[in-house]
Amino acid sequence: MRKGMRRWSILLALPLMAAVLALGGCMSKAWKHLYAAQDLFEKRDLKGAQAELQEAIKGDPDLIDAHKLLAQVDEALGDEDGTGQEYDAASRLDPTDTKLLAKVHYYRQLKQTENSIEDATGDIKAGKFEEGLSELKDAIKETRSKEARDQALAGLAKAAPTIAQDGDSLTAQKKYADADKAYDSAIRAYMLMAQARGTSLDSATDKILHSANEAAAAAGTPYSTFKLLNDVLTFEPDNKAAHRELARVYSEAPPEENPEDALAEIERGHYGEMPTAVAVGDTGGGPTVVAIANSTGYWLSVYFVGPRKKTIEIPPKGNKKVPLKAGRYREGARVSNPGVIPFFGVQDYLEGTAYRETFLIEIRQGPSY
Repeated sequence: MRKGMRRWSILLALPLMAAVLALGGCMSKAWKHLYAAQDLFEKRDLKGAQAELQEAIKGDPDLIDAHKLLAQVDEALGDEDGTGQEYDAASRLDPTDTKLLAKVHYYRQLKQTENSIEDATGDIKAGKFEEGLSELKDAIKETRSKEARDQALAGLAKAAPTIAQDGDSLTAQKKYADADKAYDSAIRAYMLMAQARGTSLDSATDKILHSANEAAAAAGTPYSTFKLLNDVLTFEPDNKAAHRELARVYSEAPPEENPEDALAEIERGHYGEMPTAVAVGDTGGGPTVVAIANSTGYWLSVYFVGPRKKTIEIPPKGNKKVPLKAGRYREGARVSNPGVIPFFGVQDYLEGTAYRETFLIEIRQGPSY
């Protein structure tokens, strides 16, 4: 009985071995490379596994398991481009695999961020500071992955001091207006970086803020940094360097004038038409209010003579709300640059109404011959 059982077992085993041998004989080269790669991967021979998988895919481009494993090997080797390509290839072979699709989206975003950083860096090197910073800002804002965000922040960390150095170079060339713009962009790069990281401004910005004011003064526009300094203080109210430099800008403000004398002087010369005060709503029972926007790069003086007499000083790119008693006013305005034509006109203001006025500039042209 036992002999019979032993013989049956041996006979049963023979067909199984034959089947395995037959299967082995039919195994494609691609599968052999895949199995070899799996063995090398388990032994942490990543380069060896990578070479075997590349051969497997050459033999059978539709071998999805080879693409999946090669993606893992490339990932372990730090090859983001290769990883993304293999996950993309595997996803095309099995579009229903949501995990593969998620990997594809992840690596595409990393690649897009990398491309954005390259474009931004190119713009910054070409002196297109605003465009470069805008691209980096978008990359930080739009990315959902920590890795892509870190990539963008690393690009920003390189850009900020580079732009500041460009400002120094422009100052050395006595291109002060361009230097002022470069310093402005450098500070905004540092602000964007600090905001994204949740930290305070880098101490390097103290020197850049001073350099910006120096360049602005040398360019003959010492008040052009007003908006930048106020933006810094909005972000970081206790920034001592910004407070110090802003005090310097305020020291350049024109002295307050008697509105009647100022209007008489404007009327005697050449002037442009006063911007129309546009009614934008009511004040909810309060006094008449005029919101004045100074869209020039200079200090703006606005004079009101009517039911009330007022002189209002507004810094470059600044805004101010002025309460008035309703009625008709002779109104004028001029900026701190004598090359800019002043404004004059008559305005009627209704009780309890909110108005808006925006001032632009018109540069005097010399006579042509």
